[in-house]
Amino acid sequence: MVESFGDRLKELRKSAGVTQSKLAETLGVHLQTVSKWERGVCEPDLSVLGEIASSLGVTLEKLLGQKEGECTYAGAFDAAELGKALAAALSSGFVLFVRSGVRLASAPASAASG
Repeated sequence: MVESFGDRLKELRKSAGVTQSKLAETLGVHLQTVSKWERGVCEPDLSVLGEIASSLGVTLEKLLGQKEGECTYAGAFDAAELGKALAAALSSGFVLFVRSGVRLASAPASAASG
């Protein structure tokens, strides 16, 4: 059985010794929001995932239940800058593949279709 994001978040939060209240305060969200994430009622916005991982002292890959590789990602990112980078990649003929809603890989359009 695949572990849900909420279950993983709760486990990582407890392992880090962080309360729901403290995590909520650090992220600038309501306590109920963290509770909803952990119960699977909803999931956090993509732009806050890096901050959650950083607050818990884990990589983004670990937070998302992905295999950790040589290149890991942690911390906050600017969603507007990410959008600009994606738009630039698309306008230059690249097709983007999204995995788990977060990890991005790109390939030239000709390679992706063939």
